[in-house]
Amino acid sequence: MKTLFISLAAMCILFSQNNSAFGLRTSLNMTSYNGNDLLDMGVTTGFAAGAWYSHPLSENWSVLAELNISFRGGLGIGPAVDTLGYNITAELEDKLTFLEIPVSFILKSSDNVWFGVGP
Repeated sequence: MKTLFISLAAMCILFSQNNSAFGLRTSLNMTSYNGNDLLDMGVTTGFAAGAWYSHPLSENWSVLAELNISFRGGLGIGPAVDTLGYNITAELEDKLTFLEIPVSFILKSSDNVWFGVGP
């Protein structure tokens, strides 16, 4: 019981001066294929949305974790061979959904300057 009390007291002291931050973000994705075999390439438009959480580790260091869902894809027209063996021009359109969980470490050198390391 004594260990539990000391652990709870230590956690309260450590997190009482916490400057954690939380936020939401959105963005627009414009993706396309590229390659030598494609005759024409188009742009597929999608979006991304997510939430981020920043937790300070020290006065200058913090960790930034995000949870994002991103809709991407591509559009391309290129040569292909059909099931009968004829050469045709095929249109390919992909729509992909990604769940991203990046974690970055942030070094804050001054009020307006910071550097991040992560995916």
